[in-house]
Amino acid sequence: MYRAVTYGVISHGINPDDIGAINTLLDTHPVTIVRHIGEKQIFLGDEDCTDKIRTPEVTNLVSKIAAYPFVRKKLVATQRELASGVNAVVEGRDMGTVVFPDADVKIFMTADPKVRALRRYHELIAKDPL
Repeated sequence: MYRAVTYGVISHGINPDDIGAINTLLDTHPVTIVRHIGEKQIFLGDEDCTDKIRTPEVTNLVSKIAAYPFVRKKLVATQRELASGVNAVVEGRDMGTVVFPDADVKIFMTADPKVRALRRYHELIAKDPL
């Protein structure tokens, strides 16, 4: 979800330091997740940005955008809304501590940094072979 907002900042030509414009983007282009034929699709407003959020440009900027408290507040609310009333399995760094602190079951897993880097490398190569 944070990558989708970051993609929106880039694709709409918003200055990453322009808090007002980013806030407006969040208000006018909600981030949603849709399941379609077993695959997860990420939307920013009406645009399917599933593949577009994995670019180097998004990767290089996502930490800055995700660090804004107002972005985190809005996306945490969205995540809670999406999981409300359903049995959900979610993943992410803050899911058990921030987004769903009262979850019935929490599993924390880590992977060796080399394994994570190799997995990410294979994901990138599969999407854009050299």
